[in-house]
Amino acid sequence: MQRQYTGTAGKIDNCQLAVHLSYASPAGHTLVGVALYLPKAWTDDPPRHTEAGAPDTVTFATKPQLARHLIETAVAGGLPCRWVAGDEAYGGDPQLAAALRGHDLGYVLAVACSHRVPTGLGVQRADQIAAGLPKQAWQRISAGAGAKGYRYYDWAFITLPHTADQHQDHHWLLIRCNRTTGELAFYRCWSPRLVKGLVYCGLCHRKMQGQRSNGEAYYRCRYAQEYALANKIDHLRNVYLRELDVVTDLDAALAGAFVPDRISDTVAMMAAAQDPDPVEEEPIRQARARLADCDARLTKYRAALDAGADPVVVTGWISEVQGCSAGRRSRC
Repeated sequence: MQRQYTGTAGKIDNCQLAVHLSYASPAGHTLVGVALYLPKAWTDDPPRHTEAGAPDTVTFATKPQLARHLIETAVAGGLPCRWVAGDEAYGGDPQLAAALRGHDLGYVLAVACSHRVPTGLGVQRADQIAAGLPKQAWQRISAGAGAKGYRYYDWAFITLPHTADQHQDHHWLLIRCNRTTGELAFYRCWSPRLVKGLVYCGLCHRKMQGQRSNGEAYYRCRYAQEYALANKIDHLRNVYLRELDVVTDLDAALAGAFVPDRISDTVAMMAAAQDPDPVEEEPIRQARARLADCDARLTKYRAALDAGADPVVVTGWISEVQGCSAGRRSRC
């Protein structure tokens, strides 16, 4: 513990700092990793290092380096993930961004207003780009619900030229503007593929799989020749589609759909195309209700087992409920 800056207090204070890795999904979020940050003054002072109980193998590492280790450990362990988000402490580190691209992980990382990015007019600061944007470049979008309702900001999304590394693909600068104070926040964004999961083969109507070749994003449909013969389809063993060929036409179509005199019709068409909330069939609803009852009984029986009830009797009860539960789940 020593005096150092902490974002929680917003000032220099006597504290310990750590890097936390949180996993978020539509089902919720949870903490999956943590690494204690040891200041250089500690790691370069052997007696203090030993007194703190830190292993001799622990050397100084920056917060982005700790974050990279946590992410790589999670990915190596099989954690399914496609995007990484982080604040300004991590967005300013080019090595972390390059490592994420190497793992094919898209990212949205906060950067400082002085962050410099490549543009068609040369390298510019992020705040210089924001100052030169026309009014129509900003869109009002909610950042989610807060304590006082939806949190609306104005957003601008600027496409950037490819950076000079082997992981080119799609780079953007995202800018958020507070509609009350005018305060700006900046984010560097990267995605390995724009339309992953949305491209289907026109011959066999299967979803095409994304991959990279020579630094470019491609989609591939692999179809065994025996299947093609059996189904009487004139289908090559491998069909490739370069994403850039799709995106170029897609950008043109979207630009035409959202011009000022067509945007109202486009929004109306998008709203009309939304699927209504599905109505769950009665047999499925009943099966789900019975599943909930099975789960409640399992919880009660396991509690009885923990309390010292006859293991043979309780095990029989649990087996009976599990058999019933398995049958219900197969119908849901």
